[in-house]
Amino acid sequence: MSNPQIILEKLGEVLDRDLTSIEIIPGDWSHWASTAASPEPTPSSSFPFLLVEGNLGVPHKVAHRLYIDAANFPRREEACAWDEAEVSTVLQKTAIILIVNPAHQTALNTRKTLINQRRYAADKELRFAELLLRGIKACAKESALWTHRRWCLHYIHGPISDHTDTAHTPSLAQSPLAPFLPPEAVPCEFATVKEAVTIYPRSYHAWAHWRYVFDLSCALIASTSAPIEERQAYSKVVVEEFRGLRKWIETHTTDTSAVHHLVTSLPSLWGLTSSNSVSSDARESMATESSPSKLAKEAWCLLSAFQPHRETNWIYLRSLLVFLPAEERRVYSERMSNLDVPWAKIGRTYDHIMPPLNN
Repeated sequence: MSNPQIILEKLGEVLDRDLTSIEIIPGDWSHWASTAASPEPTPSSSFPFLLVEGNLGVPHKVAHRLYIDAANFPRREEACAWDEAEVSTVLQKTAIILIVNPAHQTALNTRKTLINQRRYAADKELRFAELLLRGIKACAKESALWTHRRWCLHYIHGPISDHTDTAHTPSLAQSPLAPFLPPEAVPCEFATVKEAVTIYPRSYHAWAHWRYVFDLSCALIASTSAPIEERQAYSKVVVEEFRGLRKWIETHTTDTSAVHHLVTSLPSLWGLTSSNSVSSDARESMATESSPSKLAKEAWCLLSAFQPHRETNWIYLRSLLVFLPAEERRVYSERMSNLDVPWAKIGRTYDHIMPPLNN
């Protein structure tokens, strides 16, 4: 491989493009030189990356060799004295560091410093973080990178406290660094989470970000300080995302985190169905999508259909029982008790926490 500094500069040039994805690919650049489908340019010792139609592949061995050379980047305490060439070098080095190790707090904080000094655009950093979260497994599960993304959102859009009253602010948004999100930015956050949990299904930090965005949207719908047009836009996004989460559970039958967040987000939707802050059409859509009877029917269909993966679906239906009318609850409880699975017997030990069936 050529001079590492030259390679880092070429990586920086590629990262400045409008990329579609970033991934770490197996092996070294030589493994891809002859198999790449019309790459631009062909992987070589002077350009050891795979770039195809805006999709960047960084070979595993190349990334770790560059990581060693990038580890000596100047610290942020010296940032005020950096010229433009030094700023570019720091961005290049911290980029490869984060591709390999997204938990590197010094690299993250150095990039924050450059953003605060107006020497690097926050929207570029937001896009870079998105590419890492959506494309690299180690990044998708890293809490520090999700926190960094929220910091970027806060820098761009300001704090949530400027847009809603305390009564409607969700508890996880009480931090002064909790960012506001305009309606047009919300779908991108939901999409980023879905991509992240696709490449790393147990990404609890990704689902925590989903919950933050969902609760934030519900809070802004309920807030009387938000313009009616914004509340309507948030309402549309929330309904579409809840509908999408139901479909997600249908196709990801072992995703317990998705089930948990769907069930625990129901009270937020139900609160909006009785609120005058949304239109009657939006209230009707929310009521339809969050109907406990409808969800229980879907959960039972999944529980009946997917024999090898019934535990998550059993938890899904079990969590909904408390919200059902007495007769429906009785019917589903009997069906579940007849299942020949060990967790059905365990579940019956928790019957005392359920409301009486004659309610």
